[in-house]
Amino acid sequence: MHALCVAICAAHASLCVCSLPGPLPQLDAGVLERIMLLSRDESSMLVASYADLKRCLESAYADLQAQAQAATARSRAAAMGAGM
Repeated sequence: MHALCVAICAAHASLCVCSLPGPLPQLDAGVLERIMLLSRDESSMLVASYADLKRCLESAYADLQAQAQAATARSRAAAMGAGM
């Protein structure tokens, strides 16, 4: 099992870049190998597969895209309403 250091901050999550080059192809492929995720202070631990992480990242990205599209649509609607 590989250790991947993850620090959860109040506003966002950050990854230790020193541990990324090796696992990135495994994450991209969504392999079933498990890895251990640790908080910065090492007081919390989570074990997940690369497939689980890939699914979570894809879901979070899809949510961000949907929010951005909705915000763009609202801005356009407001601009059209203001132009009348």
